[in-house]
Amino acid sequence: MYFINKTFIIEKSTTSKVLKILFSLIFLTLTSKIKIFLPFSPVPITGQTFGLFLISLLFGKEAVISVFLYVMLGVFGIPLFATNPTFSIFSPTYGYIIGFFISSFLIVNLKESFNKNLILLLIFCNFLIYVTGTLYLFTFFSFVLHKNVNLIKILYMGVFPFLPGDLLKDFLVVYFLKIQKKVGWRDNAGYKS
Repeated sequence: MYFINKTFIIEKSTTSKVLKILFSLIFLTLTSKIKIFLPFSPVPITGQTFGLFLISLLFGKEAVISVFLYVMLGVFGIPLFATNPTFSIFSPTYGYIIGFFISSFLIVNLKESFNKNLILLLIFCNFLIYVTGTLYLFTFFSFVLHKNVNLIKILYMGVFPFLPGDLLKDFLVVYFLKIQKKVGWRDNAGYKS
């Protein structure tokens, strides 16, 4: 009887993890489809960072796995990203996607250290996404398109228009987590956030 109960607990735990990974992947994909294209930039305004930060804070390492799957499936042409070229690695926006994975990993591993100032962690992760995105965007324009662009032009295409919206999304994530804490929903680690 004990073996059956222990097996059931293991299966339930595995099922829970798989469901968190699938939900995170679907939620991140859906938030990527909320997009506004800007006429002066190949980078659209999306809901992705909201989805990314939320799943990372709620589901921990399962979210990191789902972000990794999101990146890999997108690379192989599955239309998950906001912009969907056949080989996403050759997209000017792929650097932001790389930053998503790094940011998810950092959020999961640093959230306890930033528990009182979670907004600072999210702002830092947005900055990290801007750095990877801007570097990739610059490289894409310079070496793939062979266009002469400077850093200021890249910042106007890939950072400045997104600052207010990303800050708003960061505050919305923190607000959502405060609501979640009030209702007592338990997170991935089994403790109240």
